[in-house]
Amino acid sequence: MKMGLPIAVCRVGYTVRAAFMNQILAQLASPAAIAGYAVYQQADDILCCLTIGIANTVAVLAGILLGEEDRPRMKTLLGTSVQATLRITLVVAVLMWFAAPASTSTTPRRSCTPSGLCAPTRWACRCTA
Repeated sequence: MKMGLPIAVCRVGYTVRAAFMNQILAQLASPAAIAGYAVYQQADDILCCLTIGIANTVAVLAGILLGEEDRPRMKTLLGTSVQATLRITLVVAVLMWFAAPASTSTTPRRSCTPSGLCAPTRWACRCTA
């Protein structure tokens, strides 16, 4: 129970936050904002997996080094882990920066019917002649 409860609370909080943000974006913004938030969430999930994996590895190694009272190597380990985490974060940020225009340029355009409704979704839209 000690391991499962914090994870369960984290998952519930994550779900409530996502539902709350989706409601805010649905009422105040456009569908593109909801899609952008979904892309942000996926990038965050990728980055969290990498950084949590590094953190778990460092925690195990730091415990071993602390037990051996090897403080110089522990400082080296922590410095290396911080550098690796910053590098991974920078690489993911740069990839997301350059991938954003590519993902938005493939959005299909709506075609309007003579009644002024968009053909694929039947949403009201402005048709230009």
